[in-house]
Amino acid sequence: MPKARGVYCIYAKCCSWDYKHRNWPTKRRSRVVYIGSGWLHQRLSAHLLRKKNPLLNDHCDKHELAYRFDRVADDDPDLDWPRTVEAHLLEMFIEKFKDLPPANRKEETVPNLDVDEFIIEESSNFSVFSRS
Repeated sequence: MPKARGVYCIYAKCCSWDYKHRNWPTKRRSRVVYIGSGWLHQRLSAHLLRKKNPLLNDHCDKHELAYRFDRVADDDPDLDWPRTVEAHLLEMFIEKFKDLPPANRKEETVPNLDVDEFIIEESSNFSVFSRS
């Protein structure tokens, strides 16, 4: 794990969770268990080795979990960009599934940004999240 700030996603390798909504013709499924941000080596170690999150511990005991991460430039003294990216990822998750991932306890607040737009490009195997 890098000693850098960024965002991460912890997901189940062999199972997924159902999300239902009365306006959807079918249920939706996701393997995402937790979305977070911070110092990657500290946060992932706290979650997966030292088991500091009780909601996530339940999933660690029952499922084989994996994680993905990406570094986020953190050179802006006025804004915590890793937390901002986390807030946007959680907002996108809620928009798609109408709920937080099962081990997230709260939604991060999306700050009022002085940028023209956020650009999100998705494919079946990656997503790009950038600011302009």
